[in-house]
Order: sequence, then structure tokens, then C-alpha cells
Amino acid sequence: MSQINNKKENMDELKEFIRKMVREMSGTGAVGGYQTPFAFGKPGNEKKKGKKQADLTGYTVVSENRWLELKREDSSPKSKIGKGISNINRQLGEMEKFLEWYSKLKQESGITNEQFWKRTNINIYSIKERLIKLEQKIRKISE
Repeated sequence: MSQINNKKENMDELKEFIRKMVREMSGTGAVGGYQTPFAFGKPGNEKKKGKKQADLTGYTVVSENRWLELKREDSSPKSKIGKGISNINRQLGEMEKFLEWYSKLKQESGITNEQFWKRTNINIYSIKERLIKLEQKIRKISE
């Protein structure tokens, strides 16, 4: 009988020990949080970091205030619109070139739309929707 009582006491002690440990635990494993807002970089390095990442990927850094820059530009509105439309036309030419390449690649490899990744078909649908909206905006600006 004493062995049963002894086992019961050990179980009770174990349960109490586990309860105590659970109460002391936190969601982060009792590790203190970082108290420095710039733990992984210095303040003011965003432009430099963005430039470095753009250089590595072959892209350019895009200013979020392009609308304000466009408004403040010294040229006339007619000139701004003309340059902008010319730039859009050049970018569309690039898109057409890429689409021709991918279409040719698809045709040469014999891939069907059903063989695309799921997100590829979703992206194609999204591009179609965006092109429809762009067409509406082009009609509006050309009126």
C-alpha cells in the first residue's frame, strides 16, 4: 500500500512541477525582446539599402512620390503628357516582346494552359483584368 501512496505522491509532485513550469513560461520561451528599433540596420540607410538591392536585381529604385515630382517638374503639362505617353509606348513594346518570347516558348515546348502552375493562370487572368482597365483609362485620356 505504501508503494501506491508513494507513486501517487510522486505523480502529484510531478504534476505540480509541470504546472509551475507552465506558469513561468512565456510565448517567446522567456527570451527578452529586442529593445532597439534598428536592430538590423542603421536609421537613414533605407535609400542606400534600396539602391544596393536594385543594383543586385537589375531593377531601379522607384520613388513613391512620382506624382509630386511630376507636378513640380518645370515643363508644360503638354510636354509631361507627351513624354509620359511615349514612355508608356516604349514599355508596352517591351511587354509585347516578352509575350512573344513566352508564347513562342510555350508553342515550341508543347505546354498547355492546364500544365501551367496554378498561380500562372491566376496571374494571366489578373493581367487580362488590368489590361481592360488600362484600355478604359486610355480611352478616357484620348477623348
